[in-house]
Amino acid sequence: MAQLRLYRGDSLFGELDFSDAHVEIGDRQGDTVRWDELGLPAPAGWGGRVEQHESGWAFVPRDGGDPEPMAVGERLRIGELALEIVPGGKADSLLDLARLPDDEARPMPLDAVHVEPGSAGERLRHLADLLRELEEGSTSEEVLTRALDGAFELVKAERGIAALSIDEGRGLRVVAARNFDDEDPQRALSRTVLAAVLERGKDVFTSNAPQDIPTVSVTLKEIRAICALPLRLRGRIAGVLYVDRGLMLDPFSEEDLAFLQILASLVSRRLEEDDRLRASESERKRLEGRLASRHGDDDQELAWGSPAMQKVRGEALRLLRVYEQGGLPLLITGESGTGKEVLARWLHERIEGDAGPFVAVNCAAIPHDLAESELFGIEQGVASGVMRRIGKFQQAQGGTLFLDEVGEMSPAIQTKLLRVLESRRIVRVGGREEIPIEVRIVSATNAALEDVIADGVFREDLYWRLCGVQIRMPALRERREDIPALCDVFLRRFSEGFGLDPVRLAPAAVSCLEAWHWPGNVRELRQRMGALAALSSGGTIEVADLPPEIRDPGAAPAASGASSVGASMRPLADIEMDHIRQVLDAMDGNLTRAAEVLGIHKKTLRRKLDRDAGDSSEDRSRPA
Repeated sequence: MAQLRLYRGDSLFGELDFSDAHVEIGDRQGDTVRWDELGLPAPAGWGGRVEQHESGWAFVPRDGGDPEPMAVGERLRIGELALEIVPGGKADSLLDLARLPDDEARPMPLDAVHVEPGSAGERLRHLADLLRELEEGSTSEEVLTRALDGAFELVKAERGIAALSIDEGRGLRVVAARNFDDEDPQRALSRTVLAAVLERGKDVFTSNAPQDIPTVSVTLKEIRAICALPLRLRGRIAGVLYVDRGLMLDPFSEEDLAFLQILASLVSRRLEEDDRLRASESERKRLEGRLASRHGDDDQELAWGSPAMQKVRGEALRLLRVYEQGGLPLLITGESGTGKEVLARWLHERIEGDAGPFVAVNCAAIPHDLAESELFGIEQGVASGVMRRIGKFQQAQGGTLFLDEVGEMSPAIQTKLLRVLESRRIVRVGGREEIPIEVRIVSATNAALEDVIADGVFREDLYWRLCGVQIRMPALRERREDIPALCDVFLRRFSEGFGLDPVRLAPAAVSCLEAWHWPGNVRELRQRMGALAALSSGGTIEVADLPPEIRDPGAAPAASGASSVGASMRPLADIEMDHIRQVLDAMDGNLTRAAEVLGIHKKTLRRKLDRDAGDSSEDRSRPA
């Protein structure tokens, strides 16, 4: 008996014990050792016989070439392959080449393996596919939709929904739904079930829903079986996976529940991975921001060049240590558009360690009847269709709460805010539990609160609670030295955002901008730079490219300050509408793009246009 060893490179690929005096190798029918079956790189049609002679062993090529001697224990090279003869056989061969499958046998693709519909094999295959999607980096929504499809098909559900929590528990965002037709899935499902899953984190599994959950939605829809499972993210409920069956079908089994629980667990895993990626990206941006601030990049929108802004910067840096501890509230005053929120964010970003979230609230934009729930939160069921949600104070827990236009608060909300600031506890609307809060309070106002207090509109005790330290942001006309730097920053940002070539201002255009009185301050400057960038085709912005009221000295009041009065003085609302119309013309009437350039919401832009149209109609109806 002899043994043929086959090598690929220097690695032993396989062994074959044979008792005859020869063995066929090659790539045709009848060869004992087939190259193609082994996946080896031998030439097509090439082969031969290893045989024993009286003088030793030799390889005899099939094409009639000269035999090649094979010394025992030495390898004969054939391209990337090597053959070796060893006298005698071994019982522990790595691979018996003689037992390879015949020509017709091929590995069967996984998809071709038959599994019974609804069987454990089909469910395991679906789980394997889902795991592969997790490894390949599918998004949370893709994995969640795939999980719902699997749940819907493999447990024979009649209806199904996959949804994620939004706005820190305020509601649900439906990612995928099945068989709800034109109904809103959130309204069609039992609120009792959703509350159990989303608020208490319970698995809801019932085979007798009319008795276990005797609600209107279950009874009217004739629901028999329900399985609703929470999706979890770091100890909190992040969504729900829900399926049900009607009275005409059998209830779900324990195996169905186990399969659905595995699906929910896999989706939760993807949610956690995505959350970690978002946290890592957020931390990267925060560190990049800190690094950039050391080189001055983060300060560009504040533009500290003028003496007025150098004073603000010095006050802010001296305040930083006290501000970090959150024990002393900060009040930032200044005209509208001077950058009060920008300063608050600048301070927040310079806190050492974990600064927590920065949550901004425009008190003037919140309807008075919704202000309490917006700030402090609301409990489930206070009114029909109301879901529990947390307020801005709780969202800012451990971080900074910025209250813009704080002077616009109603007296009732002022009273509640004062109590919260004194007790450091909130109570949600409709609730009884007092929730401790630890936040840094930064307020901002463009009104002189002392005058508002004198008029009896603002509480003096609340003022002293908010005004631990006060910083005043100067108007842009008080810091004209900063205008060129701010223009460069805004033009560069808008050009990059619009995908346009870089633009710059001609010196004469800069002079015109410095002379303008800027009633809208930095906000107006930003919006006008956005319009100029959108209208330009790259290169240089000349004086002729500026709006007429800025390039024509007679179209605007002198640049001496807010107290300048003349025949050419125009109301701020008229100037604002002129600018809005210019941007709309530049954007060919596209409200979405115009709102982006103006830096306001599309609804705000539409409201301004509607108000202007109403004012114009009223003016025309008045008698001469």
